Amino acid sequence: MSAFPVFNDVKLDSNNQQTQASYYKSAATGDFEGTLDTLADDVFFEISGDRSTLPFAGRWEGKENVKTLFSTFGSAFRLLNLTETDIVESASVSYSFNDESFFVYQTGIYYRVPVLHIMSFNSDNKISSLVNIHDTSSAYQAFTSSPSSLIPISPKIAPPSDSSVLDDAYLEDISTSLVKAIFSGETASSLFAENLTFYIPGLQDRDKIAGVWTLDELKLVYPDRIKKLNKFSSSSSIHSITKSENRIAIHGSGGFSSQNPWVILASVDSNKLCSQSSLYFDFQFSL
Repeated sequence: MSAFPVFNDVKLDSNNQQTQASYYKSAATGDFEGTLDTLADDVFFEISGDRSTLPFAGRWEGKENVKTLFSTFGSAFRLLNLTETDIVESASVSYSFNDESFFVYQTGIYYRVPVLHIMSFNSDNKISSLVNIHDTSSAYQAFTSSPSSLIPISPKIAPPSDSSVLDDAYLEDISTSLVKAIFSGETASSLFAENLTFYIPGLQDRDKIAGVWTLDELKLVYPDRIKKLNKFSSSSSIHSITKSENRIAIHGSGGFSSQNPWVILASVDSNKLCSQSSLYFDFQFSL
């Protein structure tokens, strides 16, 4: 038996789907006030970053505080685009991967960033929590008028050509292989496709492992980069694995000098090999 839950092709409850669709219909146009009916009274939002620089960062508990958060959104930036690129789900939790862009009022600077929303639902089909995970380097640069750098944005995963039936043991094996590759530089795995592309956010000159990696680069360069980074002092742990069709969301924490959460999004091809993967983690205020 697995030490953590595995959700294998479990559909999001239909009522939760309606709640989620209603939330994004309003949020995608910047109408955050219009999302309030979708939220539980004891909802909390948690957003990557440091509130001393990013006024919307941190944990916001209860609907009244979330209202304050929405007001902070409105005074800090204009949401220009929110496009969902992929989604992985279980009955009561969805992992929504998005390509988002903003205009910062204070500085007049635009920025674009990949953002993960982990949305959980209660028994009344209301949103009980929304955890926002992204590398805040781009936001920090935009809010402080610092020189900007590009952050890798993973392209949308292509739909499967056939139905990928993968058992729980396989999901554990491929998840463990990806975690070892990212956090330990152990990139030799029979479960990685030769055309594997790996997207890691952050700033290359600061984080060393940030960028877009091919399998050959992962094998030849990445392990040495991890050693030089010298910030991986805690052991990584997987909290859950969720699969939807050919997409897998691996949710965990640790493996860095902080215990902040991370999620790996991976795709599996028709040969049951990992062909694309992206890490969602905030390097800016975590290491």
